[in-house]
Amino acid sequence: MPRSSEASHTRIVAAAGSMFAEHGIGRVSLDEIAGEAQVHRTTLHRHFPGGRDELVVAVLAHEVESYSRHLGQVVAIATTASEALVDTLVEAVTEGRRNRVISALLADPDSRRVAYRSAAGTLRSHGVTLWRAILDLPGSDAARRAGAPEDNQVVDFLFRTVMSLVEEPGLAQSEAALRDFANHFVARALL
Repeated sequence: MPRSSEASHTRIVAAAGSMFAEHGIGRVSLDEIAGEAQVHRTTLHRHFPGGRDELVVAVLAHEVESYSRHLGQVVAIATTASEALVDTLVEAVTEGRRNRVISALLADPDSRRVAYRSAAGTLRSHGVTLWRAILDLPGSDAARRAGAPEDNQVVDFLFRTVMSLVEEPGLAQSEAALRDFANHFVARALL
């Protein structure tokens, strides 16, 4: 992608994320996003020929890419697989609750379906990388046993758990309650 085209793409994704967070996904038109990004609408459609759904996926992928680096650092400082898994889950849920872009994506049912369906590849790729780093830590023997779920299955389970806890915290509203939930129900089930 030429430099000016790459810059336009970056501006469009940033503008869309900002506007989704401020107004909600269903309340922002592609024309408004193009105006905010200071590009012509045809430029927006050239970058995102799939329209709004493709743009939603790009915004989510950008958020995931940015936050995955942080989650990698969380795993890197953990001393056991259980600690890494719990800390990563708590961080992911906390960020999902704090991040206005992710909150806007989850608040819109159509965007939520797009996130589950279309962004699954990007999310899964980052998730598998994190899961494999967790498996390299002490205490992951049970996750490596014969018959253990495949990496993609584990990541799908974790992704759905995080999204569920972001969208509807239930009893896991505080960090302490979330950490307790992650220890009792996630780490024990997977490790």
